[in-house]
Amino acid sequence: MDPFLSFQQHDALRRFLIELKQYQTPSLKQFHDPASGGFFQFYQGNPGAKLSFASTSMSLLSLIVTGEWESQEDWNAKTEVLAHELLTRSWDSANLGPNNVFTVAFVLEAITALLEVLPKDQRDELLKKKEHGKRISDAEGIVRAGFAHGGFPSVVNYPPSAYLTQLASRVLKTRGKLSQSQTKAVRSWAWRELSDQLALLLAKSKAADLTEMIYALIIAVTLSDVNENTPERNLLIHAALDQFFQHQLEDGSWPRSRPRFPDTKWGGSAFSFDYELLVQLLIPPQLQDQLLNYLPQLSKAARAVIDSRYEFKNGGFGWTSGNYRAHSVPESWATASIYHFSHNLERLNAEAIRRSAFEYLEIPYSRSPIETKTFAPNFLDCPIVVEGKEKSLTDTLLASFVLPIQKSDGLVIRGKGISKDVPMSAIFYGPPGTSKTQLAVEIANYLGWPLLAIDPSHFLRHGMEEVQTQADRIFRILTTIERVVVLLDEFDEMVRDRQSATEILSRFLTTAMLPKLTKINESRRIIFIVATNHIGNFDLAIRRPGRFDAILQVMPPTCEAKLSAEKGSRLFALLKRLTKNTIQEQQFAALTFSEYTSLKKRLIPGMDLITALNILETAYKNCTLQTLYDEHGGGQTWEEVSREQSLKIRVPS
Repeated sequence: MDPFLSFQQHDALRRFLIELKQYQTPSLKQFHDPASGGFFQFYQGNPGAKLSFASTSMSLLSLIVTGEWESQEDWNAKTEVLAHELLTRSWDSANLGPNNVFTVAFVLEAITALLEVLPKDQRDELLKKKEHGKRISDAEGIVRAGFAHGGFPSVVNYPPSAYLTQLASRVLKTRGKLSQSQTKAVRSWAWRELSDQLALLLAKSKAADLTEMIYALIIAVTLSDVNENTPERNLLIHAALDQFFQHQLEDGSWPRSRPRFPDTKWGGSAFSFDYELLVQLLIPPQLQDQLLNYLPQLSKAARAVIDSRYEFKNGGFGWTSGNYRAHSVPESWATASIYHFSHNLERLNAEAIRRSAFEYLEIPYSRSPIETKTFAPNFLDCPIVVEGKEKSLTDTLLASFVLPIQKSDGLVIRGKGISKDVPMSAIFYGPPGTSKTQLAVEIANYLGWPLLAIDPSHFLRHGMEEVQTQADRIFRILTTIERVVVLLDEFDEMVRDRQSATEILSRFLTTAMLPKLTKINESRRIIFIVATNHIGNFDLAIRRPGRFDAILQVMPPTCEAKLSAEKGSRLFALLKRLTKNTIQEQQFAALTFSEYTSLKKRLIPGMDLITALNILETAYKNCTLQTLYDEHGGGQTWEEVSREQSLKIRVPS
């Protein structure tokens, strides 16, 4: 199998997983108990069946992580009822006895997830009841007791396993109840168990257990800080993953592990289900880079579910874990695991698609974008006229464009598109040198999204004869990537008014881009910005709402912004004196950032005011705003044209 997927294969996998995901809700409804809000273990269980704690937890987590629980009103309305049911029933399942760590860990995980999706007032009301608070405390105590006296969780006299240890430790870690000493002990054990199991595998021992090794790996990386991972540990992680995927069978599954415990009620044993394991494997961000190399194998596992599914008459599909030969019917937890896995895989594949876009365009990809806590700290503010009033561009952009996207970022992280009410695209226009590109950089840094800057050379990389093919390919990529700030820079010729454009390339790209811009804006997963000097020449169809949500003019920094940046510098006193007069203040404000930087180089602290004023006067006469706007001619300067073009500003409401 090829170790890497092409963009077409990534896209095909994306579409397959998205199509599969649409059956999640109708599938799990086949196991839903309307009375309690929970889930039965088996499809068409007997009328007296009770909800299963483990099945309810796994179904619930699968639905919450994909956003389906909150979107289904009949389920979401039962959130508080289900939480009450879980906190008041006796905790027993699979004939393991009351208050066993396996059952209680799942109950605690389900309660934690339910409390997170409950509105604050309902959550507070639920926790006010003493019996509820006590039961949560009791549950934490039961799970923590599994780690008492240096031991590890186990059930019915079965030896401790990495599976159960990972379940218990992840629940306690999520709730902040795993102590430092417990964390250290579990982490040390996990690294040792990982090494032992890897050695057994390489020795081809019958005692080797792939599942045990991978759960130990998940514990080890989850409880270790990144700076604790030595080169030797990184090699260990790589070797373990490599062994795991080398042992994948032709049907996409893996050899069965040792049973976790017997299930006497149904005449079988609780083996680890492949997709339950894969769900947990795809969660730690520390493993993401390495797992990207195994997307072909993960894709094989995903497509294998088609041949093993049961089709429900009422819609959707179900799967069985295969643990019960005499009772081989679909199980809710196995079904939930497959949908949860497909969601996590789709998220990993989305990252692969994002990186492949940068690779195709030969643009360096920043894995860890510089995320700033304040907006545009490296951008000197400029004025913008909104409804006849002069305002701050950065304040306006932050409030009307950036913050709404930031608040909706969680939707994109889950694989969903942002609401059409949230602006996602913009045209930044203004005179040359006004830092329009830098403004796009500031948006990317504030959100923590990488910046993908595309210029005309990317369309012309294979010559004029391939420009249409390149345009189709680039825009197809842009409709599939997410959480990226895409900047189309220096595209004035490509989007010129079709009636005045004289070059074939200009006319073609203007016509070709119109439907593609609409499609990108409809996907609602990337920020799409076009930076231009000449908004007046933009095709009216390009500027209309639906293709761009905002049209913002970027002008030279204000006098106040420039002076503020100089506070504490040796030139500050001279600049304050230089701009004391209204006329000189306006001249100083007219300078673009680069022109202002050049001016500073000519000024010397302590210089006499007359000399400084002459230098400022010369800089102003030669500045961009005073030069002719040669696109239209007629003797207009950039300053005059910019004043007229301020009427084209459109700020999202």
